[in-house]
Amino acid sequence: SGPTDVRQAAIQSYLLHALEALNSTDAGLAVLLLGERNYVETRQAWINLGQPSSIRVGFFDLSTALDEGLSDGFAAFGIDQGAWIQGYLSVTLATLYVSTGQLMPTKLYPTGPRYVTTARSEEEALRHAEGAPICNCPLAGGNEAAVECGPDIAGIEAIGDCPLDSCNSPCMDIRKFAVQGVTDGLETNDFWFKVKAGAEQAANDLRLVTHNYNLYKHASADSADS
Repeated sequence: SGPTDVRQAAIQSYLLHALEALNSTDAGLAVLLLGERNYVETRQAWINLGQPSSIRVGFFDLSTALDEGLSDGFAAFGIDQGAWIQGYLSVTLATLYVSTGQLMPTKLYPTGPRYVTTARSEEEALRHAEGAPICNCPLAGGNEAAVECGPDIAGIEAIGDCPLDSCNSPCMDIRKFAVQGVTDGLETNDFWFKVKAGAEQAANDLRLVTHNYNLYKHASADSADS
């Protein structure tokens, strides 16, 4: 027998003894897996024991193993810590701090935990596994609307390397996202000018083609800002 068989036997023995110790009560046994580590062995041990409902399994991080477990009852939940957004926010916040000296007062930016109790779609799981590919659209000096970009344009690839042996998800052209800011701010209000400046900087950084963030010219404006 190999290492996998030895680990499976050890895990199965542990689960069996733990269940026997709980036989006199209505309590169940909770097992928390660190990602996909020991997933195969734990799952096979659960199957060998007759798939008892008294064993409830949870996962850290999203994975195809978690999706499989949520689909057939092996897993009860997963804990998503938001790996992609951790990387994105760390660079964004560091840049903003250096350039503006501003941070949120708490200086804490929780990206999780987000509890997952249903399996992801095949498309969602694939995009997550491939790092949510975003198209590396060329800079166009404010003329992005006239510059073609997208997964169907020759020479346009995703930002960063593919984390897998091969990637098949088309990259996303985020420039096409339309963002409209709705506020109750007046042009004479210095606070809202600062809010608008921050919003416009974010739109510029993300190269958004359609972005409107206008303020009221006076208090009797007939319509909301867009």
